[in-house]
Amino acid sequence: MNRERVRDAVVRFAFGDRVGLAVFLASLCLFGACWRAGFLITDTYTLANGLAAVEQGRLYLTAAPYSEGIATPGVYHVDGRLYPRNFGVLIAALPFLWALQALAAVTELRIGLVAVWSLLVLATAVVAGRAVDRERAFALAGGGVALAAFAVNVALATPMDPPLHQLALQALHAVVAAFVAVFAYRLLADRYRRRYAVVGAVAVVLGTPLAAWATVPKRHVITAAVALALAYALRRSRAADGALALEARAVGYVAAGLLAWVHAPEALAIFVPFVAVDVATAPANDRRTVATVGAAFAASLLPFAVTNVLVGGHPLRVPRMLPGATREDARTVADDGSGTAEAATPGGDGSAATPIDEASEIASPDQALREGLDFAATAVEPLTTFGRFLLVGVEKLLGSPAAAFHTFVRSGHVERVAERSTGAATADLSMLESTALLAVVAAAVPAAVVTLRGVRDRRDLIAAAGDVEPDDAYLALAAAALILLYLPRLPLHAQLTVRYLFPVYPIAVYLGLRLSPIRDALATHWRTYCWTLAAALLVGGQLLVVALVWLSPTLGEALQLHGLLSLAAAAPLGLWSVSGGYGKRASRAGAVLLALATATAALLVAGVVVEYYTHGNAHVLPAVRALAETVSVT
Repeated sequence: MNRERVRDAVVRFAFGDRVGLAVFLASLCLFGACWRAGFLITDTYTLANGLAAVEQGRLYLTAAPYSEGIATPGVYHVDGRLYPRNFGVLIAALPFLWALQALAAVTELRIGLVAVWSLLVLATAVVAGRAVDRERAFALAGGGVALAAFAVNVALATPMDPPLHQLALQALHAVVAAFVAVFAYRLLADRYRRRYAVVGAVAVVLGTPLAAWATVPKRHVITAAVALALAYALRRSRAADGALALEARAVGYVAAGLLAWVHAPEALAIFVPFVAVDVATAPANDRRTVATVGAAFAASLLPFAVTNVLVGGHPLRVPRMLPGATREDARTVADDGSGTAEAATPGGDGSAATPIDEASEIASPDQALREGLDFAATAVEPLTTFGRFLLVGVEKLLGSPAAAFHTFVRSGHVERVAERSTGAATADLSMLESTALLAVVAAAVPAAVVTLRGVRDRRDLIAAAGDVEPDDAYLALAAAALILLYLPRLPLHAQLTVRYLFPVYPIAVYLGLRLSPIRDALATHWRTYCWTLAAALLVGGQLLVVALVWLSPTLGEALQLHGLLSLAAAAPLGLWSVSGGYGKRASRAGAVLLALATATAALLVAGVVVEYYTHGNAHVLPAVRALAETVSVT
């Protein structure tokens, strides 16, 4: 097999086609422009410190190179040692760390990162040109833009001493976040024309806070990418040609198992609906199929189980179930110097361990039975705990509609939440205030009404349920599970865009793109959508800056202004979606409303990156840093 065939096979497997690769590269360019080399959330210090430890061959922490103390949020205390969490992320970030170290060895890191970003711009143009058979024109234009961007950024560059381990974690998350766009594109391209799939990917990337969270080392973008990957695995495993159906199912289970290594509760929240839909709709569940899928899933859980045993002594006891570290624990570890507290030595008081009688090492049948029952109970415990969380979420949804309203629709000022925040600035937005495109789910109402009108008996209802495709059913159930999992903890005072529920954003927008009114509007009037979006970003963005300069708001007030703009775009979009939006004029109007809703989220992300959360102007691209220093509206 020659090199070109291998390359084409890799592109087809990872990205679907060249357009999917172009979507991936363009997303990385956007995320690179939004990249700030700082710590947005406190517990990301834990991950950076943890990666430094893993690089040295340890799972436990002995120092805190990126924080004042070692006992940061997300650090756990076990037998005199302090452990971080999210080991799947820490291990996966090692290749990115090594690449950054190699880059820093040959050039100044800031210049090297600018060069990499400029090459990404050129690569995006070349791949896009090949996809539309205009390679030369696109390559020339992309080369000019990349060269100009490189020159401007180098001219504006200043000395930079970035947190290298944090940069590696951010680069990993940016790459994973780009696959959110890729899987949204592939799910749509499997059903519709590629043009609509590209427009849908644009809506997912720009119409949600994806770019704001892409370079923040939290699990949110990883969960979103895996959820869409599982949906795509379901779709491919039910493809009409049946090619690679079993392999697609196995890949889905492997992805879910690896997510448990990153964040077990969210992995469970999206895995349970996946298993339910997969088993119920699978073309075959024979012994060979179940054995293959089960073996793949078990293999994917091995890293998760091994690190759990090394840290907590049990394959199913994740670090989040262990005692949190305190400052006293950190002082004990620091005093010991070796990473192991003296009190943790065998014997419990620092003395030598008491020899164990050899006979006592042989477990009696009763003891073996008890240990087996304890292990079984521990294995079932995550499922029972997950079920309890869902029930509590349902109770919260039904019993506290005001809390649900503040989470989904309008954040405002919630007194009891503000009191809990110990005087922190109000910097919270609801889901709809963050992503006006979520209003498109209202189009499901007329679709459900039309379906129910044709239902006369139970058989009709079963037939109607059978018309829902497995991947859509799975995504709807996964989104519901994630919402119920976190709803008891919401609203919070400073979550910015309800980040716990971020994976729901791309899922909901994608499902909205599957509904007839939205699909008809964007497929027919995609030019109207694109031109309106461009005008809203360029002209509307300047008007927003003028308004912010004139108002001179605080951070919370500026974010609330964004929230009001989003609600103003969501309200007519929701009404149009409910009405059905059929007809040429209505469809064109819908394209305009969809573009305005997309623009509000993109402008929010721009504000977060350039003005509201600049991390001391620690932008990786010097041009963006210079822009942030020039613009001051809060």
